[in-house]
Amino acid sequence: MLRSALVILGAAAIACSAMAQPVGVPVCDALLVRLEACAVKLPEDLQGDLRALNENMRQLLVDLPKRDAETICRQNQNGYRRVGLHQEYGCRF
Repeated sequence: MLRSALVILGAAAIACSAMAQPVGVPVCDALLVRLEACAVKLPEDLQGDLRALNENMRQLLVDLPKRDAETICRQNQNGYRRVGLHQEYGCRF
């Protein structure tokens, strides 16, 4: 039981430190910060999903050329604004 808790705690610490690392593309870094700020406003059952998507996006963006990453982030941000992603919880993109 204690070992499981320590493993989970360690994984959470690693994930949090990875989330804090910037991608190096200002548009993307700003979008990822907004997504994380949005996650804390969501009901608990949705927070993990948005954080997982955020981390997956971060990993994808790190591996892309900066120009491609910037294009993807701008497209995602515009899409989030257009559909009002989680607007009902106070999220703004």
